[in-house]
Order: sequence, then structure tokens, then C-alpha cells
Amino acid sequence: MKRKLGLIILMMMLVLTLGTSVAFGHEIMLDFDQQAEAGEEVEIELSFGHFPDDFDYEHYFFESLDEGELLVVAEDGSMTELELTKQSDRYVASFTPQQEGVHWVTFNGTRGVVDRVDSDDGLQLRYYDAKAPLLVGNVRNFEVTGTSLAAEFITQDTSSFKVGEQVTMELDYLGEEVRGEDVTLVSPDGQVSQVATDAQGKVDVEFNEEGIWLLQARVVDTDSQGVDEDGNEYDRERFNTVLYIEVREEHRDDAAWQDGTYTGIGAGRGGNIELEVTVSDGVITAIEILEHNETTEISDPAFEEIPTAIKEAQSTDVELVSGATSTSQGIIEATEVALEEQEESGLPIEQIIMLAISIGLIVISIILFKNVKQQ
Repeated sequence: MKRKLGLIILMMMLVLTLGTSVAFGHEIMLDFDQQAEAGEEVEIELSFGHFPDDFDYEHYFFESLDEGELLVVAEDGSMTELELTKQSDRYVASFTPQQEGVHWVTFNGTRGVVDRVDSDDGLQLRYYDAKAPLLVGNVRNFEVTGTSLAAEFITQDTSSFKVGEQVTMELDYLGEEVRGEDVTLVSPDGQVSQVATDAQGKVDVEFNEEGIWLLQARVVDTDSQGVDEDGNEYDRERFNTVLYIEVREEHRDDAAWQDGTYTGIGAGRGGNIELEVTVSDGVITAIEILEHNETTEISDPAFEEIPTAIKEAQSTDVELVSGATSTSQGIIEATEVALEEQEESGLPIEQIIMLAISIGLIVISIILFKNVKQQ
């Protein structure tokens, strides 16, 4: 009897453990390296199942994923449709970005009409959508912008998406906030949590682990009725939408700067941006632009605001200036290059000179002392 009871408890614990390790329901699984360089080929993998690693390639919907639409949306709004090639457990596509900046990889596919009348969920025309950023070049901070997907997550502010950062996400449907909707958050190691959007359709998310995170929501439109392309009637539309975001560790301790003056070069929109960073008492005190080829009217706000923001934050994780994002990124890159120079060079030249003078004085003092003693 005790053995049976123990077995039942063990099975219940196993079920509960499994239940908290995967997201609820299926979703599109979209996987690729979210950081790349212009001209570098990016391989994109698409599948169906439970994030992070529970693939369901035997599901009948998996067989029709190549009928969906896989797009890459560039910063200028241009779209590139990608062709999917089926493999045994996933589909693959490739894309080579030619422009630097934030691109969005999106997928939209329909599963057709699913009968859920018995559970009062009606005849659902189901869509499965997904999107993820492709950061090309030196992109440090970005905004989750809207795309052509009907239901999706966005942000109103730029974020760096670093470990420990809290980001406010907004769930939209056809450009309107979705209030009181459950959002499922899945960490890179598969831990699941849920929270509902507030009265403004927003939810605060804290990323406490490095890796790919998933946000998932299901939006149902009961006002949408019709007949699908196969002639099946439906009395509502349901959108299963997911966002994949890669969260990275902060690269350095902001309080570790060594005193000195350092130069760095970054890539702007019109060419290289060269600047000089001054560190005093372990703090960034000045950033001086030495040379650039940017368009003055467009770049001036970035040259005024970004150095000030870096000094105030004592970090390069600052918001880009709208309308001058390439210049902003170039200033940030040049600053990081300058600060990396001081890390690699050890003591700055000023301290090396002072150290040499101090050693020289000590040596001279020893020689004089010996001479006096001999006399």
C-alpha cells in the first residue's frame, strides 16, 4: 500500500514538473543567430512544438508550414520573402542582410478551421505567428516595432535586452492594445510563468537569465466570421503569436574605467566617426568628437545627446536618437572601442610617465644616499 502511494505521489510530481517546463499549447519555433554582420548569411530554422526544445514534427500542421509566409522586414520597411526548405524535423531558409540596423523576421501561417464547439471556443480559424529581431551591425539598443502581423508584441521605448533589465511589453491586435490577456513567458531553460496585460495592454517582463526568451499570447476575435479557402465556416479567429528575444550579459563593470584619454573609431552613416574619451577618477568625464563625415543637419542631435547620455549613465547602453540611429550607433561603437583600448593597454600613458619619473627619483635617491654614506 505504501509502495503504491509513493508511486502515485512520484507520478503526480513528475506530471507537475513536466507541466511547468513547457509552454501551454503549440507555437511556431523560430531559431537563428539574432546578431549578424552585413553581407553575412543567416540560416533560419522554423518548426512547430513547445519552446525551447520539444519539437512536434509529427503534427499534421507541421506538414503545411511551407505554405505560410516567412518575411524579413528591414528598417526602411522593405520586405524580403524567404523560401522554406523542408527537412525531417524543421524547415530552413537563409537570408543575407545588405543593410545594417534592426530587421524583423516574421512568420504567418494558418492551420485552417479547428472545431472547439464542445468547449465553447467555437469554430476557430487559427493563425500561428512568430517574430524575432535580426540585429545587423553595431546595434546595442532597439525598439520592438510593429510588423504586418495581426497580433504581436511591441515596445514603446528602446531597450538593450540585457540580463537584469525590466522591459515593458505591449500586446497589440490590429494596432490596438489587448487588455486583460494572458501572456506566457518562457525562459531559456524552459521555466514558465504567466501574467496578464493591464488596462493599457502592457506587461512588465524582467529578463534574469542569458539566452533566448519566448513571449506567447493568444488573441481571439469573436467578431470575425466567414468561410476559409477550403469552404469551412468559422465564427471567430484565433491568433497564437510569439516573440523571441535574445538576452545577453552586460559586458563589463561600469566602475572599472582607468584614468586617461583614449581614442576610438566607429562606423556612422557617412563613414567613420573618430572620438576621444577622457576618464578621470574612474569616471567618463568627456567625449570629444574628433572627425566625422555625417550629414550635419541629421547627425547634430546625435552628437549632442549621445555623449551626454553616456556620461550620465556611465555606460554605452543608452537610447539611440530617433532619425539619427546610424550616427548614434557609430558614436556608441567608437566609445566602446576607446574604452576597450584602455582595458588592453593597461595603464594609460600619463600614468606610465608618472610611474617612470617616480622610479627614476627613487633610483637617484638611492645613489645619492650611497654616495653620502661612503663619504
